[in-house]
Parts: sequence; structure tokens; C-alpha cells
Amino acid sequence: MNAESAGAHLEACPFCGADHDEATLRCPATDMVLPFEGRMLAGKFRLVSELGRGGMGAVWRGRNVHVDREVALKLILPEALKNKEIVARFQNEARVAARIGHPGICDILDLETSALGPVIVMELLRGENLGQRIAREGKLAPTVAVALIREALHALDAAHRAGIIHRDLKPENLFIHQPETGPAVVKLMDFGISKFIDRDGALTGSGVLMGTPEYMAPEQINGAVYADARTDIWAIGAVLYKAITGVDPFTAASVPATLIAIITAEPEPVDARVPGVPSGLSAVILRCLAKKPDERFQTAKELADALQPFETPAAAASSQAAVSSHAAVFAPTVALSLPSPPPSSPSRWPARLMGLVVLGAAGFGAWWYVGRGPDAPPIELPTIVSEALRTVDPAPAPPPDPTAGGAVATPPAQPVVVPPTPVPEDMAQAPAPGATTGEEPAPATTTTPPPTEATPPATPPPLIASGDLVTPSALGKAGNQHWAKEYCAALDKNKYLGIARWKLANPNEAKSFAKVAGIKPGGYWTTAAHRGRALVVWLPKGSQTSVRVTTKAARPLCVAAKP
Repeated sequence: MNAESAGAHLEACPFCGADHDEATLRCPATDMVLPFEGRMLAGKFRLVSELGRGGMGAVWRGRNVHVDREVALKLILPEALKNKEIVARFQNEARVAARIGHPGICDILDLETSALGPVIVMELLRGENLGQRIAREGKLAPTVAVALIREALHALDAAHRAGIIHRDLKPENLFIHQPETGPAVVKLMDFGISKFIDRDGALTGSGVLMGTPEYMAPEQINGAVYADARTDIWAIGAVLYKAITGVDPFTAASVPATLIAIITAEPEPVDARVPGVPSGLSAVILRCLAKKPDERFQTAKELADALQPFETPAAAASSQAAVSSHAAVFAPTVALSLPSPPPSSPSRWPARLMGLVVLGAAGFGAWWYVGRGPDAPPIELPTIVSEALRTVDPAPAPPPDPTAGGAVATPPAQPVVVPPTPVPEDMAQAPAPGATTGEEPAPATTTTPPPTEATPPATPPPLIASGDLVTPSALGKAGNQHWAKEYCAALDKNKYLGIARWKLANPNEAKSFAKVAGIKPGGYWTTAAHRGRALVVWLPKGSQTSVRVTTKAARPLCVAAKP
């Protein structure tokens, strides 16, 4: 799609069904964030396509229509805007990169304010990050890996001289950029959790556990306040280890176990893992990974000089080749807020560390369990039952389980009449159509006479139509809204009934099936959601209710264009 003409081809709002102008980023009726593609951001950036997303933000390819230039736009996800710390880190990234001003740092062009919060405008990178290249090739030749790392070290040295430490160096944050002309350039990215160092050499800010576990130095695990430039030396050594061997120097079955291994274990030498690697290069990498900062290389320049003998001109040329065409992808970082521990001797680290990581893991587990809502049923795609199996009436559907908090999960392939869906507590204002008033719902019965030899059984149509839309007559089970979206995505992926582009219905699409013959009574999830609640449409009546997205309250209503 041409970026300049994209605004003329915007789809109707998936939440209210209305047409909104290209400058509108949130639905006025529901305050939901609209699909970005083709819309205008901050009055001058046309959003073209999403390049990637992480846990806190997303990066979009955009075009500045005022100067006709392609850029990358980094946005904070709407759900993360409420977190002041995330917003502060996001804004810090723009300030830090601008302060360094080095060609080996991803260039930040501007920091905009929009209806979606702050937006970082960056140069559009073309190529792949080092993590993608390692995944593609398995491991790199030592000379190639050294050439790439030495180039990154020049940018890192500039950052350190500007009083900035990165604190989240990893393969995904080293991007191999291929400009339109000239050789490839390694660019450091994502300074979101970097720290300024004041004139006395002390770090500003309180101690937090912040970074990517596999690339965190021992002192960084003890608290971010203890990190300095030598913390980045540790991380760059771990990155070089991964590039040459294809594996991280410290790995374990869980994050706590990985952190404990970093504190207590010694990595296997690189030349022991990969025969043929010079022992001198292996020794340089092991020195980077020394437990005590004083035993490592003290500056990025010192490390670059130590690596120089292991780089050749041929390796430098090879490092420019085989760059993929993918653009930059925003890689999230781990940020676990922990109390700032007092300094102590290294011998006491493992015990204290175990307490911290267990507490952090337990807190994360509790947050994940509470926030995800009840378990949704596994995705089982509906099947079409052949006429040979329709020789007798099916058994009536079982009554709803009052403890389940949702509708009866009827096997989708069976042509039975589904009893009315019980109403969850938070939906009492809009009862399900046909619900009984007694404690036990009335059992469902079928009025279709049993087939006879003279009257062959009729096969129900696999699709129910409403205007230009169709939905499967075989129902999915009840679950939460997230599961409903996944269910429709599974239909799309498997081209159910030969139809592609299945999706969860928006409210208007769902209401179009009101009073349509063959539609089963009950609640159906829609795409409309805001602040943890989503709209459920009750069919066949067509009423709607706001329900918590984590409630196992309704079935998916998957729709597609009529074939």
C-alpha cells in the first residue's frame, strides 16, 4: 500500500463500525486504539506497517509526509502507558542516544508527543540484528564475530566516554545495518535502561534488578546501582561467546538458576566448545566474564585492542555480507524492581541472591496467575459430521455447570440444541436470552423427528450466513476473550472449510447475526475491549454487555467474508 494514499483505504472501525478520519487513533465511542496501518501520527507520520513488538512497545515503519522520508517509529503499548517507570525509561532512551551522537548508535531523530503517548522517531534500519544472524547461521566464524564485536565496541566506548552505560547489551541490541550505499554498519540499540554517571563516577538512581538474565554481570544481579562500564564489558563478552559457540555462557532451566550460575559457576572455555578457536581469543573472552570487575578489561577500547589480532581483513569483509532484508525490531528488556541490597562480600551473594530471585519469581508468578483469568479450554477445531453418523438423534446436551462461571462447552461437531447460557455475576444487567428462572436450567430437547429409511437425514449447513458474512454452525467452547481470538486465528491458519481470513467479530458484525436462523442462543465475544473489559453480544436477541476479558463467559463468534 502506498503510504501517501493509505488514508483513503482505511477499514471501518472494528469497535463501533463507523468510519474515522486518518488522524483519529482512538475510537471516539469506545476509546479503543484503532488499527494503525494507514493512519497519521502527530500530524505528519503515515504509519505503514508494524516491524515488531515486545512486552512494552512496538516499532512501526512510517513516512514523514512533510519531507518524504521513511523512518522508524517506536511507540509504547497502551497498556504500558500507565507505568510511569516505563514511560521514563522510554523517554530516557531518546535523550541518551542523542547525547552520544556516534554513527554506531541508532540515530534518534525526534521525540514526539501524540494521542498514543510519547513516540521516538528513529532512522529506519535495514538488515538484521546479531541474534537473528546467530539463529540463522547457528554460530559465526570467530574472525567474523570478532569483526562485528570490535565495531560495536567503538560505539560502546563513545557511550562510556559520554558517561553512559548501556546495561542491556545482548545480540538483539546489536544491529547489522545495511545502508543503501556503502558497507554494513553495526549499530547499538535500545538505551532504555541505560544510566548516566555523574562527575564523581557514582550511578544515579536506586538499585533495581534490570537487564536480560543471560547477559547480566554478577554486580548487576546484586543491584543496578552497582553497575558501571565494566558491566557492559561482561555483557559484550557474553555476546561474543554466544556468537562463536551458538550458546550462552550461562544457561539453566529457569531464570533464578541462570542468575545463580552467573554468580557461582565458571563458563566452559570457548576453545573447548569449538575446536580450532585460538586459545588467546578464548582467554580474552574468559577475562571479560571474570566475576570481579577489577579482573576484566577496564574499558571498551582496551577490549577492542585485545581482540584486534583475531580479526583479519577477510573477516571484516565477510561480516558485511549475508545481511537479511528485515528492518529493526524492538526487543523488550527485563525490569524487576527489587530493594537495593547493601554491599557485601562475594561469598554471601548466592544465599542472598536465592532469596531475591525466589521472591521475584514468586511475585511474577502470582501476577501472571491472577491476571490471566481462568484457564481457557484447549483449541479444538470443529469438524463436519457426515450423514452416515446422523442416523439417530444425539443425546441432549448436559446442563450448565454452576461452578464453571460460563456456558456449556458443547462438542462442536455434534448437532445438538445448546441450552441457554447462564449469566456470569458481572453480566446480571443483561441476562442471556431464554434463561430459566429456577435454580436448574431446563434440559434441552430436540424437536427434529428421528430419520427414517424413507426420509434420509438432512445435514445441517456448515455455515450460517448474515449478509456478506458467514460463521461456523459448529460452535467453539466457552472461554475468555483472549482464547476466543486465538480460536478464530486457528480457524484462519487452518483455512477451516476452505476459507481464509477468519477473525473474531466486532460488535456490529456480531449483532448482524441477531435473529438469524440457526444461530445458537448464548453470549459471544467481540473484539471491542477497553480497560480489561470487553463487549459480549447475546444472540439471538442482539443485546450486549461489558464483561471482564479474563472471564470464561462466552464463545467465540468467528466470521469471514462469504465465499
